Amino acid sequence: MKKNIILIFSIFLIFFFFLYSTIFIVQNSFENLYIKKFQTNFSLFSYLIKEYMENYENFKKIKLERIKEKITYGIKKYKEPEKMLDESLINGIWFIKNDKIKGASFYPEYEDEILSFYKLNLQGKNVNTLIKIGEIPFLIYNLPLDTIEILILSQEREGLFFEMEEILNTIFSFSEILYFSILDDKGIPLLLISLYEDFLPLKGEGIHILKTPAGEIYHIEKKEFKKIFVMGYSLEPLKNFKLRTTLFLIFLILFFGILEIFIFYSILKFEKFKLKKEKEIEFLKELSAISTGFIHEIKNSLNTFSLLSKNMEEKDKEIFQEEITRIKKIINSLNLLTKYPIEKQKINLKEIVEESINFLKNEIEDVKIVVNLKEKETICGNKDLLFVVFTNIIKNSLEADAKMLKIWSQKRGNYKIINFMDNGIRVPEDKIKKLFTPFFSTKKSMGLGLYLVKKIVEIHDGIVEFSQRKDKIFKVYLKE
Repeated sequence: MKKNIILIFSIFLIFFFFLYSTIFIVQNSFENLYIKKFQTNFSLFSYLIKEYMENYENFKKIKLERIKEKITYGIKKYKEPEKMLDESLINGIWFIKNDKIKGASFYPEYEDEILSFYKLNLQGKNVNTLIKIGEIPFLIYNLPLDTIEILILSQEREGLFFEMEEILNTIFSFSEILYFSILDDKGIPLLLISLYEDFLPLKGEGIHILKTPAGEIYHIEKKEFKKIFVMGYSLEPLKNFKLRTTLFLIFLILFFGILEIFIFYSILKFEKFKLKKEKEIEFLKELSAISTGFIHEIKNSLNTFSLLSKNMEEKDKEIFQEEITRIKKIINSLNLLTKYPIEKQKINLKEIVEESINFLKNEIEDVKIVVNLKEKETICGNKDLLFVVFTNIIKNSLEADAKMLKIWSQKRGNYKIINFMDNGIRVPEDKIKKLFTPFFSTKKSMGLGLYLVKKIVEIHDGIVEFSQRKDKIFKVYLKE
């Protein structure tokens, strides 16, 4: 038993470590692939944007030259901002001198926003930048001259840079990217796409793991092509995957733990059953050895009685011989218990029951016995031993002063149930559990009858049950 438990426990431990190692490797492999995907996306985005920016810079350079030429010409010829407007190139122009602003635009509704942006970011600088106002992309160009600054607004009709933004927005909706931004060397965003309303944490060049209320973020900052690229990925899908695999591991550990407990319990139960059977076999062997001696001595005495009966009168001689035959039959059937295994055969159930009734005919007085069995109904077993079973059950009813005994059968699966119901004296409730134990009796007898019934039925792989309500009933389960 100890070896079996150690073996099962060892198998469980090996399986646990194998399962844990497998899940650990899968989790780490998935994490590496996940991070690798982030880094690949970042490199791909950077390269894509570089190509877009190079194209756009070439386009913008030509455009700025044209704007500068037109402004230089316009100042000399018109001097008025309204006359310098051009739908194809200049959509807005403002002359700014000592905080005095004079200008004109095709988009007067955006003028306050444009001038506010100028004061915050462009004033005093020869710079140009892209902005998006009311979903319209514009190029804003500030041109400082000797005593005046000229602010020019030009709509980006080709929109290369904003086309790239649309592409990135589409990619965002199908990935774990939370934000992406391109900053100039001074840290001013040239492009920002974020799922959280302009959320853009800056931690310095390198890789960072950020903890936010929305979950952990894999944050990358890298300087390339004279620009700073920033990208953030959600680590929640990775955490969810790890959680699911961990829960799966816990489930398997619990499942196999419960299975192991069940196996341990089954082994313990089997060992107890085995020990009980071994004790019963030992007891039967001892009983068998004792009974064999008694049987031998009783047979010798019966032979003597048989010789003496020859001198009796015919009537007494017949009764005496019947009793001797009866005792010999019981002794011979008991002697079969000492032989393993027992011989089995198909037996006519009705015949053997009637034979048991006939065997007890001298003890049957004023008892109505009703036998409801089919003529060709059969069971499988040893005829002599089953004779002892049925005889002892019927005799038990007679000794309980029963006035009526009913015997019938029913089928349940591969078993035939033989029922013996009588209206005799009830067994005290506290004595029922001891009914089939050896040397227990509520009458003045040895108390071996029902014990033998139980043992013989068990040898036949059957069961015997007792219950009582209005009447008492014995149920004997035997295979057909």
